[in-house]
Amino acid sequence: MGCSASRRAIQDESSQGMQHIALEEVAIESVPADCKTMGEIMFRGNTVTSGYLKDFEATKEAFCGGWFRSRDLAVKHPDGYMEVKDRSKDIIISGGENISTVEVETVLVSHMAVLEVEIVARPDNHWGQTPCAFLKLKEVFDVDAQEIIKFSRDH
Repeated sequence: MGCSASRRAIQDESSQGMQHIALEEVAIESVPADCKTMGEIMFRGNTVTSGYLKDFEATKEAFCGGWFRSRDLAVKHPDGYMEVKDRSKDIIISGGENISTVEVETVLVSHMAVLEVEIVARPDNHWGQTPCAFLKLKEVFDVDAQEIIKFSRDH
């Protein structure tokens, strides 16, 4: 499915970017409109928070460069719409590689035995962090951890 076709298929669900009357501007930080390159969503305008109560450092970080940085990650489509993909705080850095918790959760929940899944970062002496999955299985299935790990690697 092409870039614009895929955006049309998901427009009602995850595409955002329509101009809000009280926002001056919404942008994705320095990314091409290629439907692939992720960047952070930023806001500017009078409906954006003025800061975090009694937390000057968090306010300074959130408003770097005059934009409110949402920590949401998105891709930009050629027609100007943006598609939210993940949260930057939900990225696990393992051995220098970025792992999207949402992407791993999406794979695991596609297994027929998985009812619910949550991925978190687990400290690791060698890699820095590694993903750790918490799963709730459907009662009618009897699978072991090795089957889930193999499924995850295959997908």
